[in-house]
Amino acid sequence: MDMLPIMPPTLRRPPSRPTKMRRRESDEPQTTTKLTKKGVEMKCNKCNKLGHNKKSYKGNSTKTFQ
Repeated sequence: MDMLPIMPPTLRRPPSRPTKMRRRESDEPQTTTKLTKKGVEMKCNKCNKLGHNKKSYKGNSTKTFQ
């Protein structure tokens, strides 16, 4: 009996989130520049001082429970 060989099912790509960056062409140059936060001053929301933020605040926390 000559039977056709059993082939695996075709792969189906499941739905997912869109990619963050577009696919580059093979002849397109790679980007080496990245945005930095150089020169951006952080300001704390608790004490309104520059140099740190609310997450890294070292002072007394004034939590009030009601």
